[in-house]
Parts: sequence; structure tokens; C-alpha cells
Amino acid sequence: MDPATHDLVKGSTCTSCTFTEDLSNYWTAVLYFRARNGTYKGVRQLPNLGLGGNGGITVYYIPPHDRNVSVTAFKPGFRMLVGDAASDKPGQDPKVCHRCMPKEGDKSNLNCAAPDTKTLPKEPCVGGIRSVITFPTCWDGTHPVKIPQVMLETIWDTTPFADKDLWPEDGSQPFVWSTNDKTGYTQHGDYVFGWKDNSLQRAMDARCTGDVCSELQHQTFEESIKCTLPQTVEDDVDGWVTHIPGQSPMV
Repeated sequence: MDPATHDLVKGSTCTSCTFTEDLSNYWTAVLYFRARNGTYKGVRQLPNLGLGGNGGITVYYIPPHDRNVSVTAFKPGFRMLVGDAASDKPGQDPKVCHRCMPKEGDKSNLNCAAPDTKTLPKEPCVGGIRSVITFPTCWDGTHPVKIPQVMLETIWDTTPFADKDLWPEDGSQPFVWSTNDKTGYTQHGDYVFGWKDNSLQRAMDARCTGDVCSELQHQTFEESIKCTLPQTVEDDVDGWVTHIPGQSPMV
């Protein structure tokens, strides 16, 4: 199958991303809190770097440290996935990890290194739980050609659930991914490439960093939010529910 003939985003007309040429799709699992009485409530996201409103995913495209190393941008129709939604044990590579954030934020730029863990934190986190998903820079379709390293970072606001009286009586950690997983091993990320024309290649060649790049068109948060879609499935996303939508109740 030629991926270019299944370019899922070629019909997109706008984006909620910072750069207007980025029509890509990014996805991670949703975090829930499971109270002592067995009910669940979705955990909201905190605004992170480059984000506003109700949060979202901060997406990094990381070029090699060596400026002499060239990077080849993805082709139309390219898709990749990191992590395993059915995993019941830690992955071999530190591609998916969690960090218990301090109240004042974390200035560390190390990802999936100490103090990060593959499991969900076992104690209340005063600054929320950070989830990081790091995609590879090559795979068997291009090796040894280097592709951009994509990293997804999401901060989950766990502070409303810090009261230990809400936690299970045995003191076990109460957060659950939308896969019905309370360990953290099933967290994963999906990526569908959708940058317009050669815009990503230009940005990689220019070694752009942060949310400012002269090679790309920038839009404000107010402009980007106009591209978000309203809720279409009648799930209670703000209240307490008896089970995670799409999943059977946990025993």
C-alpha cells in the first residue's frame, strides 16, 4: 500500500497548531482518576509551553545536535506509533515516561531519564503528572536516513485529586489511562504527518527551535482555537462516571 494514496490530512483546511503549515494529527491516551468508591473522572490538561486555554499537547521537532547531520522530512501519508496499548509490562526502550512535577514547574530538559518513570507516580504530584512520548529518528524504511525526532509532552492537572481520602483505602495510586491501565505501561502516541509542501524540511534545514521560525507561518492561540471541533459523542467528560468510556468497569 502506498501511504501517499492514504494521506489522511490532505483535505484539512486549518490547524490548531502554532504553525499554520502543520496539519498533522497527534494523539495520546486520556488520563482518569479512579476514586475510592469506584467512580471515574477525567483529568484536565494544564497549559504547557506554547499552549493556552484548556491545555493540549506540546509537540517538539528535535533536530540533531550536530548541524552537519542532515534530516529528511516525512513524506505524505507517513504515520507512526510509539508504545503499546495492550502492554502489561515496561517497554524495552525509554520512549514513554511519566514525571511527578513540582509546584513551580521543572526546568530540566532531560526526558525519559531520572526522575522519570515508566509507571504512573505513586504519590500526589503538586505540579501534575507530565507524560512524554518520544518517537524514533529512523526505522527500517529509511535506515540510515535520519528523520525528525518528534516528541509529545502533556501535563495532566492531578492537583484536584490530591486528597488522600479520595484514594483507594490501600493507598495504591488511583490514576488510570483510558486503556483501563493503572500501571502506565499502555501509554502510547500516534502521529500522522500533515505538513504542507516542504515546510517541515525548510524548518529542519534552518534548525528552527522553539515556537519562532522565520521559515514558517505563525498563528496566535486565538486563531488556532477556531479550528477545534465541538464534542460529538454524548459522553460525560466533566462529571463522575461508573466506568471509562469504551471500557468495561475495572474489578
